[in-house]
Amino acid sequence: MAVNNTSLVDKNQAYWNGAAKIIFKDNWVHNLQKQISDFLVSNLDWTGVQLPSNDSKRRTKLMDCACDNKIVYMSLHHLFSKCIGIDVSDGRLDKYRATAASLGLPEHRMIAVQVNLLAPTRLASRLRPGGVFLIIDWATRDSSAVNQHASPDAVNPEHPAAFTISHDIFTQEQIVGLFDQAGCGDARFVLADRILDVPGAGSGKMQLFWGWANKF
Repeated sequence: MAVNNTSLVDKNQAYWNGAAKIIFKDNWVHNLQKQISDFLVSNLDWTGVQLPSNDSKRRTKLMDCACDNKIVYMSLHHLFSKCIGIDVSDGRLDKYRATAASLGLPEHRMIAVQVNLLAPTRLASRLRPGGVFLIIDWATRDSSAVNQHASPDAVNPEHPAAFTISHDIFTQEQIVGLFDQAGCGDARFVLADRILDVPGAGSGKMQLFWGWANKF
């Protein structure tokens, strides 16, 4: 069944405007955030992030979509001249602004923008040629499942946030295909080395992946 993108955006706005205040206090979310942060900090060469130099003319930007989890820009903000947090939810953007303030960063270094960039093609359109497109999401562990909803890793349909998700787990082939559609290549795909406890999953377990590509 086709997903109405506008409707999905509205659902995310309505849910996350309230949920953003409480969900990031859960222990499983803290474990998720730590795994993401540890990978990013330990694999800068893989991500393609360039370390700061004395060249004051070089300006690098980090665009963080679904930015309220804070982990990407908290881990990497010191490597960029500007960080731009993007989300459809006011509640999530408020969390982003609060984190920027707690880090003591001026407003011109961390900007929050409310916009719908759910489609990979829209995200990639904001990248310069040679820019890096990084996707962090949940991987399909059971490739034999007929579809993503049949997988034990799929989000439990009874979970309060289930109606905000159109696609909850991905294969490597799907991610490479999305990059290709968005005009990005040299794709890479890495699975997390640990499977996490995720209460909202049907099996109670999920595995992260990192997908990487270059903008042509």
